[in-house]
Amino acid sequence: MASTKYVLKQKKGQTELAITLKYYHDGNVQFSIGRKIKPKYWNESKQRVKLSHPNNESINGYLDMFEKQINDLVNETYAKSIEPNASYIKELYLKSKEKQTEVVENLKVEEEKPTLFEFMLQYIEESKNLMVNRTTQSYKTFYRLLKNYSIKRKKTIDFDTIDFTFYNDFLKFMYKPPYSYNLNTAGGKIKILKKFLNEATERGLNSNMIFRSKKFARPRQETDKIYLTLDELKKIYLCDLSYLPYLDKTRDRFMIGCFTGLRYGNFIELKEENFKEIDGKQFITVRPKKGWKISEPVVIPLHPCIKEIINKYGGTINLPKPITSQKLNDYIKVIGERAGIDDAIMQIESKGSYLQEVRKNTNTYCKT
Repeated sequence: MASTKYVLKQKKGQTELAITLKYYHDGNVQFSIGRKIKPKYWNESKQRVKLSHPNNESINGYLDMFEKQINDLVNETYAKSIEPNASYIKELYLKSKEKQTEVVENLKVEEEKPTLFEFMLQYIEESKNLMVNRTTQSYKTFYRLLKNYSIKRKKTIDFDTIDFTFYNDFLKFMYKPPYSYNLNTAGGKIKILKKFLNEATERGLNSNMIFRSKKFARPRQETDKIYLTLDELKKIYLCDLSYLPYLDKTRDRFMIGCFTGLRYGNFIELKEENFKEIDGKQFITVRPKKGWKISEPVVIPLHPCIKEIINKYGGTINLPKPITSQKLNDYIKVIGERAGIDDAIMQIESKGSYLQEVRKNTNTYCKT
């Protein structure tokens, strides 16, 4: 039976090793995919780059696409009633690669390298079916932010203009109105910029390595861990919201999130097929996803509160429809107030690059 496996090509004296795809069927062949990593970042059992690698999402996304390309060749071969032995699949792959080269040569036009902004749009477009929607939207938002910075500052932003002067000025731009981002939000934008630059570097489009300097770091602030207690969750669950259906449905979706431990993007889209019965017991089965990564399926026991919510709507098929995370957060704060969750706390917050102590009510933290 045909199978594939990613391995690192071991070579003495090299700190970064080439990732190769091995194909097995009546023999075996190797495919070079043009990616290298240090062995410490390789997960042998999963045959993928570890989360600790700074560019894990784009490399793993590329590994998925390359493996699919080989599997497509195998499926096409089976469809023609031909046995997909290793040497034959290698031959098909090389022929397809030659055809791609011929097309480029026939054009007789040397393509210019895209600018940073052009590359960002290209990357977002080609990756949108591989990433979850929230990641795609965050990339689009960052594109508009950087474009606006370029216009407001009257500066040309491209791969070769990314330096420490840009880094410091871009942070100042984000800290001030109209954005007024705190340290962690601004740091998140720097993280996205570094992802774009990492991917462009992997493709040979960028040779400016300033962004990999320790000084070009993502600003971050340790946040106070504020959470709802079981008593507070009980208050929310028992709060009578029947006279406000939109809050009632929001509360129920929120409780499902609380008692599954799933991210917003996962619990908000739970469907009838995610609810299973195994050996007479009820469970939720789902593949958690974030960014490019789609995890292995997890099985979550159905909490009694979730069972009551399902019964309330007459079955899983009738659960409240998804709403945006912004609406959910806004509504949950109102629900927190109506449930009487209003204890005062003090928290350290960043105002731009400065820290300050802020007094807030706990219902402020009723969010996903």
